[in-house]
Amino acid sequence: MSGRSLHWQTLPGSFDVHHTFALYPSDNAYGLPTLAPYHGPPPAWLWPYGTRVQSATPLPPGAMHFWRDDHRFERVWNRPWDTLPTIQRAGWVLTPDFSLYRDWPLAIQIYNCYRNRWCGAFWQEHGVTVIPAVAWALPPSYAFAFAGIPPGSVVAVAARGLRSRDTRAWFTRGYHALIEQLQPSLVLVHGTLPAELVDLAPIHAYPATWRGVWSVQRQAAKSADTPPPTE
Repeated sequence: MSGRSLHWQTLPGSFDVHHTFALYPSDNAYGLPTLAPYHGPPPAWLWPYGTRVQSATPLPPGAMHFWRDDHRFERVWNRPWDTLPTIQRAGWVLTPDFSLYRDWPLAIQIYNCYRNRWCGAFWQEHGVTVIPAVAWALPPSYAFAFAGIPPGSVVAVAARGLRSRDTRAWFTRGYHALIEQLQPSLVLVHGTLPAELVDLAPIHAYPATWRGVWSVQRQAAKSADTPPPTE
């Protein structure tokens, strides 16, 4: 006797956990969705998904990022329709940074790259401005880590926690591969890029803390001739 009914009246909630309801065009052998490139100006500031930024004065355009622990934003993949209104209200987002740990099997790394690109394509389809956020693991990941991102687009990377020699070397090697393969017109850097990498491509850096948001709030308050927000 089969354990699965062939006469479902309705599909179970977990029927399509890989979101095959939306298979986007791909230009690579892995089937990672190909994102539309972004060639506009950089966001004035970044803020993390799942938080709110309040200001007494209007702020210049900023973008939402996902450089947080994965469990804090898994909902954008698990519940794409439920979380879409939040993404649309933000209006300007980076693709979600699903982890590519260096000791993980390549199959998992590829899948997390797929999820990154799929969310970006899904959001672009629904009117959201998307900037590709790029991550990589060891050199074998370079074959897919940059796939689905058009050369010449603005891209974003996280440059944090690079204190150890091993981590810095891993990041440096991957960053060189990123520049070689994608030739980005601009790299948005969340954190501090190692000095030896700064001249490889134009960059726009953001503090990896709330200081960047506070700075924008102060500038907006000063422009409006109102007292700056307290920290």
